[in-house]
Amino acid sequence: MSTVSVIMPVHNGERYISQSLRAIANQVESVLEVIVIDDASADGSMAIVEAFAKEVALPIRLIHTEGVGQSAARNAGAQLASGDYLAFLDQDDVWLDGHVASLTRCLDDNPASSMVYSDVNTIDADSCLLLVALNAQADNSHPKRGVNEIIADDVMALPSATMVRRIAFLDLGGFDPALQGYEDDDLYLRGFRAGWNPHYVDDARVNYRIHGSGSSMSPSFRASRLVFAEKIASILPDNPRTHSHHIRDFLVPRMRRSFMLDYVVALRVGDFASARSIAGDLRTLYESTTIQRAGNLTLKKRTGLWLMTHPRVARWLLSMGAFPAVRSPLR
Repeated sequence: MSTVSVIMPVHNGERYISQSLRAIANQVESVLEVIVIDDASADGSMAIVEAFAKEVALPIRLIHTEGVGQSAARNAGAQLASGDYLAFLDQDDVWLDGHVASLTRCLDDNPASSMVYSDVNTIDADSCLLLVALNAQADNSHPKRGVNEIIADDVMALPSATMVRRIAFLDLGGFDPALQGYEDDDLYLRGFRAGWNPHYVDDARVNYRIHGSGSSMSPSFRASRLVFAEKIASILPDNPRTHSHHIRDFLVPRMRRSFMLDYVVALRVGDFASARSIAGDLRTLYESTTIQRAGNLTLKKRTGLWLMTHPRVARWLLSMGAFPAVRSPLR
């Protein structure tokens, strides 16, 4: 069986990191080393890592970065890894027994593939189970077989459920450090286009944690969404001559849907500042000449965006069951 290096980026993860580390230790028969990247933590995370390293025989290497973000932190760990494969685990997620072994077997048995990933369960902040087999429950088919399928919706090939060949990952340039969200979808698309031939394990052996601090409501996540959209539009531009409309028919509807879902959440919790910020992000999407054709911001859309910048009015419409009137100008 091939060797595996575990890559774990950490930023202020003291609440959950002990659980994540113990989950790695339970995979010890499959793991060569663990590389923990401390990305400017200001809590007790590293003391927990250092204490844990003394308790187990598993080699744990600790390196430090200065607030570079999870994408660049993962890349820094990958540069130092020596295993044949890289397995990623975020500080708040948990591997179940046999996860690493099952993904390793898949790559060993499929030498033409450079990536394998599994389904996940979801858990809450208190580690209580929320949903079993997220992709299966959402009828999200895997692996993806074309670029339109990849960009049309969230891929959900989550980093904590993913293993890649180290050399292929490094050759591709790793995660895009400009992305602090959507970096997993970006990696999947670039890997797919590079011939990685991703494989999928439908058995969920990862518990993916959903909690407030990981919310996509954060401004940095939404900014990353726009960077991702610009990047995809630049490499897969619409081409009417070949009847290819990747951006118009697949990417833009996805981005619009994501922003609108965030906007509705902001309205429901009364976070009007975030609602106005989301409206601004959506305007940026429509005004981008890379993503949209010139003149796409029609009067109808301008009216809808104006309404979104007045979230108290939009919230009243939502309470009256009239929120579709808010959404329709944005279509």
